[in-house]
Amino acid sequence: MHANRQNEPHAPPLEPLLDEKEAARFLGVAEGTPGNWRRANPPVGPAYVTVEGVIRYAPADLGEYVTSKRRDPRAAVAT
Repeated sequence: MHANRQNEPHAPPLEPLLDEKEAARFLGVAEGTPGNWRRANPPVGPAYVTVEGVIRYAPADLGEYVTSKRRDPRAAVAT
């Protein structure tokens, strides 16, 4: 007997993954920068996935990376 799949939760649709050049454009950096970040020791930069040996970036991960780099100069000023 098969379970009723209509009541199962569904994962939200994934956004298309970006290649390194597209990720660099998204971040406003030079094309090779994401690769340089990945190969740094220790690695830096946004999270990435490897799909069949190919590096890809999820737009949500790039957005989280940008958010993590946000600095508010007003927060450093004592009031």
